[in-house]
Amino acid sequence: MGLSGWGVTRVNEYVDGTLDGSSSLGRILFVSADASWSATVSGLLSRDGYDCVECRLGARSIEFLTASAPDMVVLDLALPDRYGITVCSLLRARSSIPILAVGEREDEQLVRALSAGADAFVLKKTGYRELLARVRALFRRTRSTTRSSDGEVVRIGLLELDRAARVVRCTGRDIAMTRREYELLEVLMTRPGRVVSRADLLDSMWGPRRDAHALNIHVRRLRAKLEAFDPVRRIQTVRGVGFRFAVDDADAEDVTDLADLTDLADVEDVEDVEAALVLDLRDEPVGAVDSEEPDADSAVSV
Repeated sequence: MGLSGWGVTRVNEYVDGTLDGSSSLGRILFVSADASWSATVSGLLSRDGYDCVECRLGARSIEFLTASAPDMVVLDLALPDRYGITVCSLLRARSSIPILAVGEREDEQLVRALSAGADAFVLKKTGYRELLARVRALFRRTRSTTRSSDGEVVRIGLLELDRAARVVRCTGRDIAMTRREYELLEVLMTRPGRVVSRADLLDSMWGPRRDAHALNIHVRRLRAKLEAFDPVRRIQTVRGVGFRFAVDDADAEDVTDLADLTDLADVEDVEDVEAALVLDLRDEPVGAVDSEEPDADSAVSV
């Protein structure tokens, strides 16, 4: 496979084997047609201990992703050959590594980028210190998440999700969890730090019986249960997109106030929500039954 389009210095290092990443903080793939910008930023990141590889065309991003095996992608959404949001979706479909999207207009591109699978978004005019902080935060999120060898146990912070037993624990104590609550938490914890759209959550949990108001209620109830064991708020609301399970403790705490204001933003009438949940009363409980739930149902008593 050819390596044309890579920065000359990085090509030579890759070919002669010196770019093995053994002493670096991580490898970052830059997908950007802006040679001046990407060379400047990648040069600064290299100085700070990261290995950087550059790709100039969106059409070759998957090829570079496979060849360079990066730990993160910095994606400039302004690409000459393909729509940047499409490239983001393609990269996300192929890999779960962090994607930092870079754009010119936050109001227009942020929501689209997060919906397409980006983990974070920064403006291109952002100063280097802020961009470096975003890169470090994304690496922390990835590395603070641990899984068992078979992928059946996911641990983030004090929380443990045992997928085989369908049990959630915090510091060894079982958390009473109803079926819907467990399903919601499983989707979020298995995509740590990544924004999961409301549409994806509704499809995975309800299918054709989807109800957006019900989702808000489940999120609120799940937050309350988790925070009774661990005060760090993990489930973040990303307005207009969906929800994210925060991996980094500082990041989780910083959004507490925002989440309080937004998690019920779409609920207009609680009675309507209760009516919409009636169909779910046949759900089976998961793990320890929450005795405070009158229906012991699963995720739906409000």
